Amino acid sequence: MDAQRALQMMLPVVLLALLGRAAAAPEMDQDAAREAVQAGRIRPLAELMALVERRYAGQIVNTRLQQQEGRWLYQFTLMPRSGHLYKLEVDAVDGSVVGSHGLVQEHP
Repeated sequence: MDAQRALQMMLPVVLLALLGRAAAAPEMDQDAAREAVQAGRIRPLAELMALVERRYAGQIVNTRLQQQEGRWLYQFTLMPRSGHLYKLEVDAVDGSVVGSHGLVQEHP
């Protein structure tokens, strides 16, 4: 078997292995988030989404939970009627807004 044929046969196996690792990563993050909520270290996503929706204009189109320097932050991406997306960084422990990107629009 020549080298090109061997490479063609191995390529699908390598791709499947890489895809499997990429698919497994979000589950680990979800498990860590679930564990943090159950342990009372952070507030549930639904609770903070409701807080953001009451105070800020736009529909939440994306959320992300990340840990920066030992601090849990939810990042919310909102799309108001203007169509100009903006992001809010919310402390997952106390619900305070600790950062933003774009033109933030609060409800009157």
